[in-house]
Amino acid sequence: MVAGRPFVSGVELSRALYEEAVRPLLAEVLPGVRHTAARVGAGSDVLGFDTPRSTDHDWGPRLDLFLSPADLAAHGAALRRLLSERLPATVRGYPTHVVRGSDPDDPVTHMAPTTGPVDHRVEIRDTGAWLTGLLGVDASAVEPGVRDWLALPQQRLAEVTGGAVFHDGLGALTAARRRLAWYPDGVWRHLLACQWRRVAQEEAFAGRCAEVGDDLGAAVSAGRLARDLMRLCLLLERRYAPYGKWLGSAFARCAAAARVGPPLRAALAATAQADRERHLCDAAEEVARAQNAAGLAAPVDPVRRRFHTRPYLVPGADRFARALAATVTDPLLRGLPLTGAVDQWADGTDLLLHPAAARAAVDAVLRDAGRRVAPAPPPEAGDGAPVPPARDAAADEAAPGGRGAGTPAPGAADPRTGADAGIEVRPATAGDAAGVAAIDTAFTTTGVVEVRPGPRGLDLVEVPLAAPLHKVFPDEEEGTDPDDPDAARYVAVDAAGRVCGFVDLSHERWNRRLVVAEVAVAPGHRGRGLARRLLEAAAGHGRRLGARTLWLEVSSVNAPAVRAYRRLGFACCGLDTSLYTGTPAEGETAIFMSRDLSAPAGGA
Repeated sequence: MVAGRPFVSGVELSRALYEEAVRPLLAEVLPGVRHTAARVGAGSDVLGFDTPRSTDHDWGPRLDLFLSPADLAAHGAALRRLLSERLPATVRGYPTHVVRGSDPDDPVTHMAPTTGPVDHRVEIRDTGAWLTGLLGVDASAVEPGVRDWLALPQQRLAEVTGGAVFHDGLGALTAARRRLAWYPDGVWRHLLACQWRRVAQEEAFAGRCAEVGDDLGAAVSAGRLARDLMRLCLLLERRYAPYGKWLGSAFARCAAAARVGPPLRAALAATAQADRERHLCDAAEEVARAQNAAGLAAPVDPVRRRFHTRPYLVPGADRFARALAATVTDPLLRGLPLTGAVDQWADGTDLLLHPAAARAAVDAVLRDAGRRVAPAPPPEAGDGAPVPPARDAAADEAAPGGRGAGTPAPGAADPRTGADAGIEVRPATAGDAAGVAAIDTAFTTTGVVEVRPGPRGLDLVEVPLAAPLHKVFPDEEEGTDPDDPDAARYVAVDAAGRVCGFVDLSHERWNRRLVVAEVAVAPGHRGRGLARRLLEAAAGHGRRLGARTLWLEVSSVNAPAVRAYRRLGFACCGLDTSLYTGTPAEGETAIFMSRDLSAPAGGA
């Protein structure tokens, strides 16, 4: 604190710096350049917890000034120099000049008076680059996906959504803050379930430690449970939890703090395990009641209970985790283990402050979970390549609209090729309609597909599920378009005349595209090359029509079909995140894939 000056919060000091100094200067020298001014990012002032003590380092009049990439390149360096020359020496009595520490043991900045140019803390940036560097995703341009949310520590989210925006001429920062204001509903429920699972994993530790005479261990376990219950309260009240230094301050602002705080403090002060246990259970029951009152899941009895047959009393937190997990409808989240976001299972600063490391850690945890739940089966007959983890045995088959694949059942097959013996693929007749309608198009998958930007376009990345997902399509009358003279249906028929697969096609003449409207193979014949034969018949039909490409749409939950299409020469050519809105498939992404009809099918 500057002697003789009243304390002013850092955010208000930043506002004054902008309004009184930076904004007039921008209007003078760059009148036509749009900009955004804010105080966001790291700092106790952004979280609203700064005090006079904060003024001793890395604090003072500071500003985050964002320009478009082009304006940053054109004006950034000159603007930094101009601000150095023309900023006032003080704002509201606080120096705008800082001294940057050269001592490696004290590498912080300190406010200091100056009579010369100001070494200021107006950081001039590009919004997208700043967000990507901080979070690993540019939330001003795209909605974060599930895996993005799981790799975002709450501290980082608080840094972007906290503080204040003084002016947003670009609009990008406001868009990002709006997207990141809170978790999507499904992610929120999943993280709540994961937080209860954390409590469940350690709720009996304090009792067991005390039983063997380890009072210090019991106290440490109680402290860990207190921390997890505090974070639960913040999650329930839709508040991002800051890192450890400010966790208690943030918790104190929760409505639940008046009820949960006293028993937690008593539990941490207790020296006898009976008292410690009673107070921890008192606190947990209050959090449980808050969970029930939120109405997010079916109510669960909040009363403490014995830990199995042991004499310790615990909240029985797994009951709340299961109740919440049962309400999650997103197919990717529904299949994940209750591990949670990166900062629910790791708290190392060197990990959480590096987005690439956090994302890699999340990916590794999810890959490991997928391998443990769904180990890779042996290679399919006729496919000599190794099968990747979490691969479905029906990977070369598909269901309606390119959206499904199922598990193969035993049946007669050629021992050399794995193909069904005696199966004919031919144009359909009117007599095949009943057989087509009778085909079961449901499928089971152990993975879903995410679409990510890659160096050469869109990359399809399979994400393992913790448990298999069974997908059933609603009964729909699709078939071929009677108004399309080039539409066709091909069927696969066994020696007895039974339909065991089909493909429906339509032709878009204006762009010479043959559309696979639907393709399906009966469960007893999957994994034996029928989808390949049906799509080769489709490709031949397209070439005869002069079509340049074969095109289809497949849901992101149908990882087996996506694998199959890629093996057959299809590549991702687009996506639509809203195509299934208002349908039972809401939340899934439509992936568009195409194959050049001048090229042969993919390898076996």
